[in-house]
Amino acid sequence: MLENGGGSIINTSSIAGSRATESEAYTASKFAVEGLTRSAALKYGKAGVRVNTVAPGIIDAGSWKPRFDQDPSLRDAWDDAIPLGRPGNPSEVGEGVAWLCSDMSSYASGATIPVDGGNAFTINRPG
Repeated sequence: MLENGGGSIINTSSIAGSRATESEAYTASKFAVEGLTRSAALKYGKAGVRVNTVAPGIIDAGSWKPRFDQDPSLRDAWDDAIPLGRPGNPSEVGEGVAWLCSDMSSYASGATIPVDGGNAFTINRPG
């Protein structure tokens, strides 16, 4: 990217990068991703490299899907806790990444974009 005049790097964090969870190591790793993003954006911005982070919330895939399938009441609890009323799906996270890669976000660098249904700063957190 440096040799070619720029580009876009997208890191993946989680809503745990903006609020604590009971998993200290996971939370610390997500805070670190967001700090790395900001530092790299600062360091490489003048070279035309934009560095941003996408921060998914509860997504009905990956580690959450088996939990929801095993315990429908957990899915119901998250539906109630998430302001948009449901977990996200992988394509919605992909749309956030696509936007960050596109020229439509040409002035965004060092940003963390939550793709979380409004859940990053809510208080209710089901188990």
